Amino acid sequence: MFNSSSQHSIVFLDSGIGGLSYLEHLMVLRPELSGVYVADTAYFPYAIQPRDKLTQRILDLVVRIYNTWHPDYLVLACNTATILSKDHFQGKYKTTHIIGVEPIRIHTLNIQGVSYTRVYLLASWHTVEANREKVCLDTGEKIVPCQGIDGTLLVRRVENAAPNFMSHNIKEYIQSLRTEIETHSVVILGCTHFLHIKSLFSCILPDVKLVDTREKFATQISKKIKIESQHVQSSDWLFVHTGAAHAQRYRLVAQAFGLCYKGVWSND
Repeated sequence: MFNSSSQHSIVFLDSGIGGLSYLEHLMVLRPELSGVYVADTAYFPYAIQPRDKLTQRILDLVVRIYNTWHPDYLVLACNTATILSKDHFQGKYKTTHIIGVEPIRIHTLNIQGVSYTRVYLLASWHTVEANREKVCLDTGEKIVPCQGIDGTLLVRRVENAAPNFMSHNIKEYIQSLRTEIETHSVVILGCTHFLHIKSLFSCILPDVKLVDTREKFATQISKKIKIESQHVQSSDWLFVHTGAAHAQRYRLVAQAFGLCYKGVWSND
């Protein structure tokens, strides 16, 4: 079990492997950075947890992260975690900047000159409920409201298949969306897990425009992080998870993304 209390400047937090889609881009933009990636697999998937219980879990986990590593930056690399908890942190941690993933915190998607019939938000249940009335599409000719699709089952399939994001179970689910998603529509990939399988979406739903904020958000994170290279203690990103199950899978995931696997993050 991993229980190191040494200081790390940056910590990423997600329910599982979804946030690696952002970290992967950040590692390219800022190769001098290092930190810890925490996968809260003991509570995965977040979507099935009651709202109040999950909010308290995230708040408790952030306290534990703060007390363990004293990071300069904490990235909530999960839409659900951001939606439920980010407002609770205002002014609470004076020395830690908390950055939330907010790829769909927009009221209008401006897409000019193309006729799209509908916009869909594909996300886990908490994210769909929080944004059902907030997102619409402006095609330049008309406003198209957003229709939410609960993708919790797909989140599970992506997590269980990792690091093989081309698995049959994932393809099967995306193919089933053909009957639900109209052609010439926009699909917002509203869960970090789905960013890992964007290429599959493109192949199976070629007439659908996919909204992927991965590169944009990684760039925003990069600009916010003000750490000089001489202050970086290590060039390694560490990977830990909170649940004891599936250790071999997460070891392979860490290896695939170039992280140093440290096992279960203990409470000791």
